[in-house]
Amino acid sequence: MLQCSNLNSMKRPKQWQTRTLESTLKLDTSARQGAKSPAQGLSHPSRRAFAGVGASTHYTWNSRKFGQKLFKFMEFISLLFISAIGIHWLNLQGQRKRTALLAEQLRPYQIEKLMSQLTTSYMRALGESDPERQRHIFQLQEQAEQQLAADFQILAREFAKLPAPVSRGLKLALPFIDQLSPKVCFDMRRLLEVHAQGIERAVDNREGLSDKARSFRMMGEMFLMQHSCHWFCRSKTIASARMLAQHQTRYEQALDAVSPETRQAYWAVVQG
Repeated sequence: MLQCSNLNSMKRPKQWQTRTLESTLKLDTSARQGAKSPAQGLSHPSRRAFAGVGASTHYTWNSRKFGQKLFKFMEFISLLFISAIGIHWLNLQGQRKRTALLAEQLRPYQIEKLMSQLTTSYMRALGESDPERQRHIFQLQEQAEQQLAADFQILAREFAKLPAPVSRGLKLALPFIDQLSPKVCFDMRRLLEVHAQGIERAVDNREGLSDKARSFRMMGEMFLMQHSCHWFCRSKTIASARMLAQHQTRYEQALDAVSPETRQAYWAVVQG
């Protein structure tokens, strides 16, 4: 009995040691697994953080490129705007000089007043249904017609004495373009001479036109001459718009109304 009890008592420590080793191994294994899992868990946030930094850098780079392009575009627009203002200002200065020059040359004469009187009288005569009354109105304008032709002849001679640079009209409304090429300009001295001869031919009625046809010819000569003056002072576009607004006459209609000699000489000057 004692031996059995002793044997039993001697086996228990061995089993306890075995269980202790197994439990120790299990605890060690679980500890190692527990130590690995946090490391593995930490790897995912680090990757996400790195990916977030890359995306932010890419977005910042694109924003900088867009900002640079926008800055260059705005700089280009600003330069265009400043250039347009400068060109417009220079055009205004040139227009004021030419307007003052022509106004000074026209001051001694009654050309504008005579043109207004003749235009009003012609329109009134053309609206008359009575031929005798119409003929009478036309006859009353002979003195004004002679005076207009004489004044314009003197104006053309006086204007011809001016030097070439100040008497140039611009085909294109650009400052200093007359200094680059004479082809973009027309000589106002020659153009006034063309109109003076055209008005004189219409007043003399060398073709023997009727009173009605002669009045149309005179209005065409006067309107085209006025168009040339406005073109010299401002631009062709403004001159055409003024003639349409003031006389309800287009530029092409005025050209068709003048004599063939005037039209041919006119094209030789403005297209030469």
